[in-house]
Amino acid sequence: MIWMMIIMFLPVLGLGLFLILPLWSALPLYLILFAISGSCHWLMMRSMQLPPQLGHEKMIGSVATVLNWTGDRGQVIWNGEIWREVARHGAAVASGDKVVIEGLSGLTAFVKPIKHRPLVSRYGQLCRRAQTTRDAKEPRYLQ
Repeated sequence: MIWMMIIMFLPVLGLGLFLILPLWSALPLYLILFAISGSCHWLMMRSMQLPPQLGHEKMIGSVATVLNWTGDRGQVIWNGEIWREVARHGAAVASGDKVVIEGLSGLTAFVKPIKHRPLVSRYGQLCRRAQTTRDAKEPRYLQ
């Protein structure tokens, strides 16, 4: 963490170059320090805008597979981990179904079953679906 703060303050620290060196040699060095600091700042800000990669924030809205289910409680597998789950609104869920994690409370997640979910990339953009077998059998000609 301390190295990020040093990189952020490189332009301020670089002002000392003007006290030591003549203007014609201090200015190019200062501009290089300013460019390095600016590019690192841009990379840090860009990384802060990425979606969560770990923790509870990543779980909410993701898809899990039901391992076993009885009544309104059961277990699901999410990312290789087994979690206790509770179905919201008394939804009927069977073993092997896909569910969406809606919320978390401690180590218990609240889920709802899904029948069909559009393909979405990890940045929230809709992906194009693959052609169905019927479409694959029909020839397509370029116009």
